[in-house]
Amino acid sequence: MCCPKAAASSRRCLAVTFSMPRLRRKNLTQSRYICLIFRIRFIYLAQCGSTTGMILTDQKSIEVAERLRAAVEEALSLNNVSARRASLDVVGHDGLIRDIRAGRIPSVDRIEALFNYLGLEFYFGPRRRAVEHQSSPALANLPLDEAAPSGYLTIPWAEARVGRGSSPVAFSRSWIEAHDLVPDFLQAAEPDTIDIHGRTSLDTLALLDTRMALRRGHGLFCFRESGRLTVANVTFRGTLTVLHSARSEDAPRFLDQAAFGQITVLGKVAWLGQGIPFKGTVR
Repeated sequence: MCCPKAAASSRRCLAVTFSMPRLRRKNLTQSRYICLIFRIRFIYLAQCGSTTGMILTDQKSIEVAERLRAAVEEALSLNNVSARRASLDVVGHDGLIRDIRAGRIPSVDRIEALFNYLGLEFYFGPRRRAVEHQSSPALANLPLDEAAPSGYLTIPWAEARVGRGSSPVAFSRSWIEAHDLVPDFLQAAEPDTIDIHGRTSLDTLALLDTRMALRRGHGLFCFRESGRLTVANVTFRGTLTVLHSARSEDAPRFLDQAAFGQITVLGKVAWLGQGIPFKGTVR
């Protein structure tokens, strides 16, 4: 859409153009006729402006499409879910991620729905302040007689036992805030099984977000079954719950509303730390 000045210029161009036959009948030579046309075009472009300064260019669109594709591919791998399954769950057909892989950018509502499904962030709003880089947001092995350092928050166990106190790990408050976590809904757990690729359950602590509203779509969750805590990919779809195994040869487990009582979901995994040598008395 042109600016008002450009629109006015366009009307002037039309007025002169329509008057050309009359001018030619008054013996306007061909060379003067052509010069007048070029002059009119120059004035119009000068007032309307060129497109070379646009922010959205073809190259920018290609870069955005590639960033979108890379984020989706990584999330599919982390969540151990196929492109076809994700597309079907989000839009009801298998073309969504196929289009993304082909470099086509879906509508905003479809991207938001897909990101929610894959556990990715989709954000509209003012620029958020940058958070200083941290090699790890957690401090482990807090001594019993010392409080958490300034700027850090201790986390209670998801399943408290007498004399156990809080978990021996404190998390940076700035990290918690940057990830839109709510301290009152954070709990810690020591999983017995980590059922995702490339992970073991040795010396592992999971930070859980226990908000019930997060129990939808697809994500990494911690649940208790037969007395053992497991971290695995889970899909919530209506009254159906699907437990995904890291082993490709194992078929997903489908739990209907009646069978859902076999497991107890503790929360969505917000952080998973491994190789933490828990020693001594815990807080």
